[in-house]
Amino acid sequence: MPGPARDDLPKITTSSTKKQMLDAFNRLKAQLEEQAREELKPEKVKREKREAEIIQTAEATASENTQNRLDKLKVEIGAVLSSISKNLSEETARYQKIKEA
Repeated sequence: MPGPARDDLPKITTSSTKKQMLDAFNRLKAQLEEQAREELKPEKVKREKREAEIIQTAEATASENTQNRLDKLKVEIGAVLSSISKNLSEETARYQKIKEA
């Protein structure tokens, strides 16, 4: 489409009503949007596709990172609890020895 045909648009003058001006504006806007859609450049399409792939990869990576961090945190919490349990057992045994003495 080479562009909006001037004959298709209503003539606007200083005496045109607001409605006539808005109608002409909306028709011209629709024509320009249609022209922009038809004239999408291959570079723009490639860029948009690449951006979508990057976003998808980032979301997948973020999800995997979150899961990996949660798994690591579970292991660390388990190690800390084991250490606390061991220390508590040692202190309890020490207390029993002191109590018996």
